[in-house]
Amino acid sequence: MGWKTGSLRDRYMNASGKEHWLTLAEVIATEHREETGYSDALLSCPARVGKSSLATDYLGPRCAPNRLQPNDPLGCDEPGNHSHGGNVIFKSGQVVEMSYWDYKRSLEKCSP
Repeated sequence: MGWKTGSLRDRYMNASGKEHWLTLAEVIATEHREETGYSDALLSCPARVGKSSLATDYLGPRCAPNRLQPNDPLGCDEPGNHSHGGNVIFKSGQVVEMSYWDYKRSLEKCSP
């Protein structure tokens, strides 16, 4: 990826929690809007009932993503997006829909 803004790259590489997703969205909007067809909907969970007042409906990693192992959660649904459990995305890229108890364990490894 060719970065136009070094400070944006640094922020993304070190972002944790929701800031990870917000910075990723900023990277896409700033650097790749035309080629990706970026939309703010990227940060919204389609299963969420009602309009969210949050900047993003997803929690992010507890630390910088480059410190995570492939089987560590990179992010997950904000509690309440789904009636039972939620989706978890792992650093490996795998996305898994989880029942409440498995989701709850992954939720503990993510950060607002």
